[in-house]
Amino acid sequence: MQSKFTEVIVKLYLMYSDDLYDYAFYRIQNVQTAEDLVQTVFMLACKKIESIPAECRRAWLYTVMRNQIRTYFRKMKAHREVTIEDEKILNLAAYEMDFPHIEELEFPPGLKAKFCEILQLRAVEQLDYDEIARRLGISEVSARQRFSRAVKAYKKLQSREKKFYRAVTK
Repeated sequence: MQSKFTEVIVKLYLMYSDDLYDYAFYRIQNVQTAEDLVQTVFMLACKKIESIPAECRRAWLYTVMRNQIRTYFRKMKAHREVTIEDEKILNLAAYEMDFPHIEELEFPPGLKAKFCEILQLRAVEQLDYDEIARRLGISEVSARQRFSRAVKAYKKLQSREKKFYRAVTK
């Protein structure tokens, strides 16, 4: 009887492991984590294969994968780590702001005060994120995120201001 279930698991693995991996990788964008999640799904399938009706096995595998991905994101949210990719995305000071060495910064009307403050600290005073975090009483990750959001808001307001100026001067 055990060999019958082993054959079923092997058959399921051969049929669906690549698709499950693609699904996990698409959602997570990490090769090792996607592989781990596929392994976890099939380990659970080995334990539960007897109770899964044959016509529902594909749906069951995808449901378990979706739940594993949700669990992964919950854990990542609880234990936020800054990876090299995050560092590249969040470290926007020099090239995103378009003014790496400035003495004074004029903020467009409507920019939140907390965004003005972090832009001043990072772009004008050239402080590191850990120093900014200490000054503002927030975590370093929060400082990076706030700066990233401030840059986006600044650029959005600047482009609106330029469009308005062009419309008025025509």
